[in-house]
Amino acid sequence: MRKRVIVILAIECIIVAIFLLLLLSASQKNQNLNMPKETLASKTPTPVVETSSPTPKKPKTMPTPHLQSPKPTPDEKKRLIRLCSMSYDSSLCILGVALASEDSHFCEHTSLKNTCYYELAKRTKNLELCNSISEESEKNKCKAVVKPDLNLCENTPSPDTCYMELATVTENPELCEQADIPVMCYYDIALKTGNAELCEKTSSPNECLAIIKKDPLLCEKAEVPEHCYGKLAELLNDASLCEKAAFDTDCYYRVALNTSNMVFCKKAADPVKCKAVLTKDSKLCKDAVNPRGCFNDIAIALAKELME
Repeated sequence: MRKRVIVILAIECIIVAIFLLLLLSASQKNQNLNMPKETLASKTPTPVVETSSPTPKKPKTMPTPHLQSPKPTPDEKKRLIRLCSMSYDSSLCILGVALASEDSHFCEHTSLKNTCYYELAKRTKNLELCNSISEESEKNKCKAVVKPDLNLCENTPSPDTCYMELATVTENPELCEQADIPVMCYYDIALKTGNAELCEKTSSPNECLAIIKKDPLLCEKAEVPEHCYGKLAELLNDASLCEKAAFDTDCYYRVALNTSNMVFCKKAADPVKCKAVLTKDSKLCKDAVNPRGCFNDIAIALAKELME
């Protein structure tokens, strides 16, 4: 159970990091609108000009499923894999790169192949990726969550884990009682949907309520106030709350990434790493407190940047 929870938390941390890097990339893109830069092959759609004469309407087409984003070049892929090889866990790093770039080809370069295909299928809602999973039971879990199909959970080795994933994806709290960790299931759905009533069924009802209401004052009554303040600091981009998040050493770092503000890096636990990721300069990593973590986060940041 503990090992499974650790893996779940590790994957959630990667997804959160990717979300932060998405915000960072978007912010930097807005700042550089007037600067020439290289872009991936993309075309600006030609605007349709209305004319006075009527034109026949085109038949409606069904939306295409989310398959793959534009892929990095072979040289770019090699660079990302090389950066991951210098991280604390190359397999987790490449998993993060695959999710950031939404490129399933990276899954072949990690020992977490099945996890990679599963998380990517869930993220992109691409059912075809489930077929790349080697374990039949894990493949069924993937299809159950991506379709979604409750009945397929019965054909997995841990139906309760499948129910938890399915409950979160479908935002259906009724499935949480069948989940392996019901309190976590209710917590995730409560934050995802903003349903404050579900907070009472979590192990951290006061923190849950504080985050939904975005009210730092409620953190004072939270089960672990420091954790609550850290969560809200990231959500509200309020670095002042990091001062109350004593045990959250990455609080200033996350706010810095969210806001692309180098000033907050000065208060981060690893200022050099913070600066390196914001500037995407891997040469700075050698002087970071956590060089391997620095390479990991830059690889993920670059993966997302290459997709734009």
